[in-house]
Amino acid sequence: EVSLHMEKEKILAETEDISSTGAFIRTEKKIAKGEHISIKLTDPKGEEFTFVAQVMRVKPDGIGVMVKTISLNDPNNLSKFLNRL
Repeated sequence: EVSLHMEKEKILAETEDISSTGAFIRTEKKIAKGEHISIKLTDPKGEEFTFVAQVMRVKPDGIGVMVKTISLNDPNNLSKFLNRL
């Protein structure tokens, strides 16, 4: 499960494929190509990781995003976080 935060809206969705550089997120909500969104991932233990991504691809069943910004304290932690999923 993933939470997408846009300017005025929060959307719950699911990740289908995720790596340290991007993800495909299943959502019925239409999000424009090029839009920047904040993504919050939650692992099975309830720990969270947040980063900013840009929508690179829009498909009927979801969006493809590229990781754009990760906190300076967290760049290596995304890979560690993904290993726990």
